[in-house]
Amino acid sequence: MYRGYLPDTGPWAECSISYHNNVMTTPWGKVKPSDVQFVHRCKWSAKVHESMYKKLKSETKVQDKYLFDLLEQLLDIVGELAIQTGS
Repeated sequence: MYRGYLPDTGPWAECSISYHNNVMTTPWGKVKPSDVQFVHRCKWSAKVHESMYKKLKSETKVQDKYLFDLLEQLLDIVGELAIQTGS
């Protein structure tokens, strides 16, 4: 019955699904089908959030440069004030 769900070749050839308790037996141990689905969901989520992070990072690159320049100007002003007041 499980061969209808799993390929006959490649890494799946060593796997089987028990019809008694629906547990997949692999060369590395036993897993539930829900665990296999969970792995795919985690990988999908990681890809989506990585692309969102890269997009946000590229969109804020100009703002980062602006803030860095502003910081430099503020430090120059504070330095000049310190020299003028002698502190």
